[in-house]
Amino acid sequence: PKANVDNMVIDLQSQHHLLNPREQMDFLAESCTTLGIEKRDVYGDFTEDRSTSYLREFEAEVAEKFGMEDAIFMPSGTMAQSIMLLINSKKEKMDAELLPRRAPLMRFACHHSSHLLLWEEESYSKLAGMNAVEMNTEKNNGNHEFRVPALSLRDVEICFDSQREKYSEEIAATESNTLGESGLSTLMIELPHRELGGKLPPWDD
Repeated sequence: PKANVDNMVIDLQSQHHLLNPREQMDFLAESCTTLGIEKRDVYGDFTEDRSTSYLREFEAEVAEKFGMEDAIFMPSGTMAQSIMLLINSKKEKMDAELLPRRAPLMRFACHHSSHLLLWEEESYSKLAGMNAVEMNTEKNNGNHEFRVPALSLRDVEICFDSQREKYSEEIAATESNTLGESGLSTLMIELPHRELGGKLPPWDD
């Protein structure tokens, strides 16, 4: 019977249980009651404090958990990555104007399956003037996407060592205070590695 066949089908289009509109609204209403949300968050209401904005409350909790002064919620990882690179690139550009030999150090490291490399048409170069250093783990286990291991601490160490050796003169000349004295401004780690089937780096790393 068709009903039995439907019960056997697994829908992989969404990672969440699909709800109809009424169920979604009921769930949201219940969540607002549980979390004490009495006011809508409006994009750009950065002047609100945690007592009047649930989003600001959430950001404050995250900041406290990581020992930071503040945090900001981004609607997408793509937006967060680009903003992070823009912030770092501005600092690097200011330093490069004062110390021209620092210009080659406007680089960041990421996994070879990074969304920035595969799907964003080198926006990091066009918008931020940054160059990507790929940490490729394909060699660790063939080139089939789902057999390639996730990024590990050892992969990062190898990357840092190679960059430190390659740009030793520039780093020394500019008294670089970059990541691990590698000349890299940013280490980008996407969690999970979506292109590898959702793999995560080892927890101990």
